[in-house]
Amino acid sequence: MKTRIVHTKVWRDEWFVNLSQEAKFLWLYLITNDKINISGIYEITDREIKFDTGIEITESIKEELKPKALFFKNWVFIPNVDKYNKYRNAPTNQKAFETEMSNIPDDIIEHILSDTSMYTSIYTHPILQEIINNKSEIRNKEQEILNKESKLGEKTDLPFDWGGEKISLEEARKRLSDKLNWKN
Repeated sequence: MKTRIVHTKVWRDEWFVNLSQEAKFLWLYLITNDKINISGIYEITDREIKFDTGIEITESIKEELKPKALFFKNWVFIPNVDKYNKYRNAPTNQKAFETEMSNIPDDIIEHILSDTSMYTSIYTHPILQEIINNKSEIRNKEQEILNKESKLGEKTDLPFDWGGEKISLEEARKRLSDKLNWKN
């Protein structure tokens, strides 16, 4: 059975206090339901949420929770999941994190990285940085396997698909930084 901690200070948090009753309940559900994981990125439908909570999930409720919870195509991202549960310190949990990250579809990752509602820098946010690094490593490993199979022997350093254009990790960071007006 998973265990989740809800800090009592949440009831005094300015952001939380200003949420509607439905958004508060949804927030508590999102950080404590059985699908939340080490990465903070998990698939859950509005129908499942409504079944578990009785809340009719609307876009306005989802918007209330930004930037603390991001929704896209039946996926949820809780950027500060480590604040609530610090399970990733053990080596076995790091492996679990990497496995979770490898199972998240690329379009979900790309949406998370391009969401302008996030007020944190991609360069300083640990989960976002690990998303980029893990996806890059996975793509590089996949490319190495393809290269070995095709005997081309050339390893690409262009792991990201940016609107059909293959770009490097550094170029992806630069474009995201420019797009979101982040400073290095």
